[in-house]
Order: sequence, then C-alpha cells, then structure tokens
Amino acid sequence: MEVINKTYTAHLKNSKNAEDLVSTGEVNAGLDMLLERGDWKQCLDMAEKQGAEVKNRYLMKFTKFTMESGKFGECIAAFAKYGIQVVPVNYPIYKTLILEIFVECEVKEVLNLRTTLFNFCKALASSQEANSPAAKVIMR
Repeated sequence: MEVINKTYTAHLKNSKNAEDLVSTGEVNAGLDMLLERGDWKQCLDMAEKQGAEVKNRYLMKFTKFTMESGKFGECIAAFAKYGIQVVPVNYPIYKTLILEIFVECEVKEVLNLRTTLFNFCKALASSQEANSPAAKVIMR
C-alpha cells in the first residue's frame, strides 16, 4: 500500500494537482505548489482549513510577499480576513504595516486595519503575552 501511496503522490506532484496533494496529507507540498502558481487566495483559504499553525505560516509568507511588493492594502486585507497571530517576533512587521497603511490612508485599508488591530488586541489580552513589556506598549 505504501508503494501505491508514494506513486500516487508522485503523480499528483507531476500533474501539479495541489488540491489533491493537500487532501492526501501532503499539505506543504500542495500549498507550496499554489504559491508557485501565484494563487495566494486559494493557498490561504486551504491553509486556513489546516489549522492555525499552517494558516499562520502561509499568511506570513503572504505578508512578506505583499510588503516587499508594496501591496500593503492586500496584506492588511488578508489579516482582516484570516486573523493576526500574537507572536512577538512579528511585532516589527505589524508596526511597519501599520505605518504604511497610515501613509497611504485609503479608507478601505484603514477599515481593515481597524478590524485587524481590534482582533489583535482581543487575542493579545487573552494570550500568554498579555503581561509582557511589548504587550503593555501595544495596549496603551
């Protein structure tokens, strides 16, 4: 049976069938294939179904891609839709994004930023990071 599964997985990879790769348990291979196609929306939608860890890993890849491309509105829209994680190493990224959104000051982006920050503050208040020095600065 293992030989059949390996052969089937190889077939899916060769035929670029990302969706079936994910459904057979080859989550990272399938999601990475979607990234190679540039299909970020489908990648993030499928990653969200795989749980918080996978969703956040691919959301941060999207964040890096969009911020490097200057697409800050797309980035904040993704955080508004998929959520934002409370991870201190990401705080500088979040700060840069916030500043860029305020520079552009487009109404939709500011609304997405408001939603994202509200959800972030709620998550932060109920997390283990709630009493950290960084959290105190953020919550002021």
